[in-house]
Amino acid sequence: MKNYHLKNENEWIDFIGSIPDTEYSFIEYHAYEFSGRLLVPKDKLINSLRKAGDLVNSNSLLRNSNDFDSIKSYIYSNIGREFLVSYGVIERRINSEQINVKEIFEME
Repeated sequence: MKNYHLKNENEWIDFIGSIPDTEYSFIEYHAYEFSGRLLVPKDKLINSLRKAGDLVNSNSLLRNSNDFDSIKSYIYSNIGREFLVSYGVIERRINSEQINVKEIFEME
């Protein structure tokens, strides 16, 4: 493995720009996966989803809604604020862990 001694922002930009797209995608995917697991552990995510599921089930407007994407957006955004991450991070963590949100929300 090479050692890089980047002296300024332009050298960093040039270095990042020199990484082939396939390698960059690989690095980016693993960076997202690592940071997601670090910031949003699976057990805590599931607990937050269960609490959100209780909210969905206790609110007739949410429970009877046919627009699952709207419910999901509302819930993921709130959980994101709880963990201080974006909606996208929550969505990636749920997909990565293959968590069945509809089952947790008792919407199946």
